[in-house]
Amino acid sequence: MKKLPLFANVLLLFFVSSMPAISTASEKPIDFFARAVHTWSSAPLDVLVTIVDDRSGASKKVCLPSDLLVDAELAELRLSRSWSDRAKAEALLLRRSDRVYHFRNPKALADVSALYSEAQLSQIRTALTPYTDQQLLVAFHSPLHGNAITATVEPGNGSDRMMAVAHVLMERGFQTYNPDMFFGVGIVTAEDVRRENADDEARRVVEQQEQRKAKTLGSHLRGFEQIQRQFLVDFRYGWINGQPESLWTDMTSRRPALIDSVSWCNPVDVHGKPTFGWKDCVDSYRDAGNIVRRVSWISRWKRAYPKASIELTIIGRRPIESIDDGSDAWKRAKYSGRPTVELMLDRKLNCYARAWIDRRGRSVIEDYCGPEPNETPKPNVITDNGTERRRYGTAFRSLGDNYYAP
Repeated sequence: MKKLPLFANVLLLFFVSSMPAISTASEKPIDFFARAVHTWSSAPLDVLVTIVDDRSGASKKVCLPSDLLVDAELAELRLSRSWSDRAKAEALLLRRSDRVYHFRNPKALADVSALYSEAQLSQIRTALTPYTDQQLLVAFHSPLHGNAITATVEPGNGSDRMMAVAHVLMERGFQTYNPDMFFGVGIVTAEDVRRENADDEARRVVEQQEQRKAKTLGSHLRGFEQIQRQFLVDFRYGWINGQPESLWTDMTSRRPALIDSVSWCNPVDVHGKPTFGWKDCVDSYRDAGNIVRRVSWISRWKRAYPKASIELTIIGRRPIESIDDGSDAWKRAKYSGRPTVELMLDRKLNCYARAWIDRRGRSVIEDYCGPEPNETPKPNVITDNGTERRRYGTAFRSLGDNYYAP
């Protein structure tokens, strides 16, 4: 599983202390710009950069959330949103120490256009001029609690006005971020980052301890030697994906198989011991495989995309992960009963679908596929951009909201 970046939980910092400690000269300075570029978050750090429109030669200093700058670079270079392409874009952004970026692509220029006007920026500068840096730090370090200063410059809390406030604060030497769910502007200090780094390190230690615990529990279950011969195995432990405290095992088949990988959730009892054994997992995996083989379009789909994968999650003995057991999808198709198996069909590059299947070979698909930057929408996993047509030897009908059934 992909882990959330370190700043994904940035909002939690501001409940810890309303006044940050003053860092000493001996402490290593924080490279906020690099942190902003490298971090994906729902509350991104802001960047203050100069944008040059190479079509006209016009340039402008702009404050914007860091993720928009990365998106613009991806669009300019016609790169995808894959992790590897994002890393390339980030590296190129960090090379420009002058923070001056040239764009020609209309999509890229739209991403980095200022949300605020020069008049708004001038008004905010005038409004904040009377206040000292210490007063601004106190006012904006905890934006979840309004005060006289924030009330003066953030009336209505519009995104255009918020970014103008962030621009002025960054001009004053602060690092800002936008806790968008609360519609405000916040200041992040070096002490906040150091505290978060310390918390992250403590979490890493706990995660390492839990992983060692998971490996010990999993490897001591009877039949593990046989599992190792068939799968590459990785263990996790904890409260994951809304499930109770469990031993999780991620398994990838060593040989070509219709179902490429399995995530097995094995709940532990009050004594911390796994409830099920490897035989339960293997039996569920084989039973799911037999059911899936009865659905001809799945095999044809996988042959059509050699890099695609089929993933199965087993909760205890049940090869279904959805909280509603797939009942919503089943009702849409007006099928009786309930599905037996749930699969994730992954075409990579932001294209995947969930499929529910029963022992009679009936199936329902929930289909996703987002177009990459500067690309026209491409065929979804099963359907072709929402239209009904025959694919993989099967005619699919739309059930609404990206759901389809043969």
